[in-house]
Amino acid sequence: GGLEAMAEAGTPFEEAIHNGRPIVMEFYRPSCEQCREMSRALYPLEQRAQGEGVNWVMLNTDDPRWAPVWQYYGVDELPHFDF
Repeated sequence: GGLEAMAEAGTPFEEAIHNGRPIVMEFYRPSCEQCREMSRALYPLEQRAQGEGVNWVMLNTDDPRWAPVWQYYGVDELPHFDF
């Protein structure tokens, strides 16, 4: 699993903020080399967390609809995680 697999498997943001389960938000950019490298190790963790009822939300900072979210959380470098 890589970055694309993680993004595909992630919990949609709107679902995560309304379902009452804990949330891990990962802010990333497809062109971010560190994000791509870390995804190899994080994908199994994402799968395990979701299996235990944790929302793992992947937010692509290149997508303008997430700008208010990453600005709210003060994302200034990638990858960035918030809990």
